[in-house]
Amino acid sequence: MKTAFTFLLTIAFSITLMAGQGPTNANAAAAPSAELSGMVIDKLSGEALGGVEISIDGTDQQYYTDFDGKFEIKDLKPGMYNLIISYISYEKSLIEKIEVSPDKKGELNIRLISTK
Repeated sequence: MKTAFTFLLTIAFSITLMAGQGPTNANAAAAPSAELSGMVIDKLSGEALGGVEISIDGTDQQYYTDFDGKFEIKDLKPGMYNLIISYISYEKSLIEKIEVSPDKKGELNIRLISTK
């Protein structure tokens, strides 16, 4: 009897938890999102820089360039962003007021200056 009561209590608790996890409005349209992509290169040599960190200022979101120096940031809310670009042995860069919108894909090419 005690086992059956525990089992029923567990099921009731699980159903209660799952009931609150659904969407609040099933007919609500998904908010439009924007993208920002580009490439990071060495300013003097033009060489692509892989592994460069690109951070969105004011958040803990970090992205990295691939082996070819390319990056892609998806699912951004439309608006203005400041990016912080950092890489070992290069000057840290701040790129301010980059506007992204869902109707056009933002393309950004960044040139870093070596500190060597």
